[in-house]
Amino acid sequence: MKSLHINQDNDWATAPPTEDQTEKMLWEAYVRKIAELQVQIHSARNTQMDTKLDRYFHSSQIKNTLARVLCLSSYDSKPVSITEISKQIYASRQATLGMLNDCVAESWAVLTTGNPNTYTASKTLIHAFEVYCVFHYDLCNKIGVEITHNTLSHYYRFLDKVNSTK
Repeated sequence: MKSLHINQDNDWATAPPTEDQTEKMLWEAYVRKIAELQVQIHSARNTQMDTKLDRYFHSSQIKNTLARVLCLSSYDSKPVSITEISKQIYASRQATLGMLNDCVAESWAVLTTGNPNTYTASKTLIHAFEVYCVFHYDLCNKIGVEITHNTLSHYYRFLDKVNSTK
């Protein structure tokens, strides 16, 4: 039986973890960081409701996703229709239209009339989303999400490289 020690001359240094143990450890660290991140985001969404915009878009996951769809349409310079938005946020056209009417009334979305009507984010919504992105960036750095993600990614790239040379 092979010894669990690095060298065979009674040096009691322990052997490095096996490939399976390393992978398991890296995944556990990554999963823990993702859970921690999501708990912190949930906490922020429930405590940082300083403005009407915050309260509206943090009140449900659908409204939160609606904000992202509108921002993406603005960044891509491609206003989106009610049908397209409904599909992306998994809501009925009627519910989507109601939320879009709310957003236009509050100047969080811009309506482009035509056939079909299309929508995009206003500068106010874009600014609020960019403030959120700074918060998210800082939180990921504080928690260490990128370190665990990068370590896991590098581990798999390393294994691919090692396995491709065999």
